[in-house]
Amino acid sequence: MFDAVRSRLLHAVGEHLGELPDIPYHSASLSASLVQASVLDCVRTLDRLHVWLGQERSQRPTP
Repeated sequence: MFDAVRSRLLHAVGEHLGELPDIPYHSASLSASLVQASVLDCVRTLDRLHVWLGQERSQRPTP
């Protein structure tokens, strides 16, 4: 589920800050850049959460 959300967010805004998604250049604006930065921040947070959950899971005893 994390990968699906992460992939969709990256597809929506592009992989790197400043890289515009597939939209006409003239329609890009400051608002789009702010949305892109916010989405990329969410992706980074999801990455950290995914790592943390994996560590928590590996530390739990198995029944």
